[in-house]
Amino acid sequence: MMTRINSVLRQTFEETVARGQLASALDLASREARLNQERDDLKQAGFWLRKAANTLLLQGRYAEGRLEAERAADIQIDPYERACSLFVLAVNELFDFNHNKALLTIGRIEEMVRAFRDDAYLQGNLYAARGTAYCYSGDLDQAFIDWEIGARQLLNGGYLFQAARLLNNRGYALARAGRLSEAEQPLLHALEMVEKASHRPAAAGIHDSIGYVHTLAGRYSEAERHLTRSARMFEALPDIAQLVDTRLHLSQLYERMRKVKLARQEAERALQLATKIGSEPRCLAARQRLASIERTSTMVTGPTKFHDLVYTSASMQTTIARLKTIAALDDAVLILGPTGTGKELAARAVHSESRRRAFPFIAFNCATLSRELIESRLFGHNKGAFTGADREQAGVIRAACGGTLLLDEIGDLPLEAQGALLRFLQSGEVQPVGASQPVRVDVRVVAATNRDLRQEVEAGRECRFPLR
Repeated sequence: MMTRINSVLRQTFEETVARGQLASALDLASREARLNQERDDLKQAGFWLRKAANTLLLQGRYAEGRLEAERAADIQIDPYERACSLFVLAVNELFDFNHNKALLTIGRIEEMVRAFRDDAYLQGNLYAARGTAYCYSGDLDQAFIDWEIGARQLLNGGYLFQAARLLNNRGYALARAGRLSEAEQPLLHALEMVEKASHRPAAAGIHDSIGYVHTLAGRYSEAERHLTRSARMFEALPDIAQLVDTRLHLSQLYERMRKVKLARQEAERALQLATKIGSEPRCLAARQRLASIERTSTMVTGPTKFHDLVYTSASMQTTIARLKTIAALDDAVLILGPTGTGKELAARAVHSESRRRAFPFIAFNCATLSRELIESRLFGHNKGAFTGADREQAGVIRAACGGTLLLDEIGDLPLEAQGALLRFLQSGEVQPVGASQPVRVDVRVVAATNRDLRQEVEAGRECRFPLR
C-alpha cells in the first residue's frame, strides 16, 4: 500500500512541475521529506529532499537548492538516489556560478555511477553536467560532445525533456559563439520535444534561447514574440533567475531596435529582480546593460578617445563597450579583422584598461621569424641549448609576466609551435628550449589575425592556430 501511495504522490509531483506550479510542487516535496524523516525512512526522505532541491533549481533559487541537495545526499542510504541528489547539487552549483565546487561534485558523481553503467538516466545526466562544466570553462567542442552523448542516452531511456534541455544548451552556446546558422535547428527540435511532453519550465527556457538567436540574426519581430512568451512563462512559474536572463535578452533586443525607453525599462526590471534574489552576477549583467543603453542612446557629436582609439561612430561605441567588458576579465582573447583596422590598438586598450596595466605590454609578430627560431623567441632558451645560444634568453612570454602578450598575426604561427603554445594556454607554464623543468608564468594572452581561422581549417589548409 505504501509503495502505491508513494507512486501516486510522485506522479502528482511530476504533473505539478510540468504544469509550472512550482510553489505547490515545493510544498508537496518539503512536506513529504519532513514526514519521512519523522518516520526514519531516510531513503524516502532523501528522495523528497532531492525533489525539493530540483524544484528550487527550476525557480532559480540556487543557494537554497544547494542546501537541500546536500541534505538529500547526506541522509540518502540508497547509492543510486545519492548519485541523483549529487546531480541536482552540481547543477545548482553550476547555475549559481560556483564552478569549482561543481567540478568537485561531478568528480564524486563519476566515482559513484561506475556501478550503474547501464542506467540511461545517471549516465545521461553525468554527460550533461560535465558538458555544462566544459561550456563554462570555454571548451565548447568538448561540451558539445558530452551533451550529444548525454542527450542520446536520455532519449534512449525515455527522458524526453531532459534530453531537450541539452539540445537547448547546444543551441544557446552556438549562438553565444556567433555560430547562428547552426544554432536554430537544435532549439526548434528541443521545442518540439518539450511541447509534446507539455513541460512548461523547459519550454520557457527554449523560447528564451530562440529569441536570443533571432535577436542576433536581426529577426526582431520573431525574437520579440519568443522572448515575451518566455518572460510570461517564467513569471507564472515563477523562476526569477531565468526571468532576469530573459529580461536582459529583451533589453538587448530593444536596444538593437533603437527602442531605448523599452530597453532601459527591461534592464531596470532585470536589475530589481536580480537584487531581490541576491544574484550578484546577474546584477552586474543588468548594470552593464544599462551602461550600454546609456552609451548608445547618446549621439556622438565629435571625436571620442578611448586610450589610443579615436572614434565618432555609434558602432565603435559598441566595440569600446565590448573592449571594456573584456578588459575586466582575464581570459585569452582573439581579435579578428582586416589589416589596418587597429587590432593592436584594441589590444593595447584592453591592457591599459585592465588590472595588468602597471605591468608590461609586449607585442610579438608571429610571422616575422623562421620556424627554427619561433619557439626560442616565444618560450626562451637556456645557454648552450643550440648552436649560437651563448646566453640565456627569457622569451617574450616570460618578459610579459604580470602583463599582457599580444601574439600578432597568430594565423601565421608555424604548426610546430602550436603544441607548446596550447600547453602554455592550458597550464600557464612554459618550458624554455634546453630546460628540463617548466616555468610558471602569469600573463594574459591576446591574439590577433586578419585570417578566418575556422575557414582555413575547413578548407583543408594547415591549421595555423589551435582552435578549441
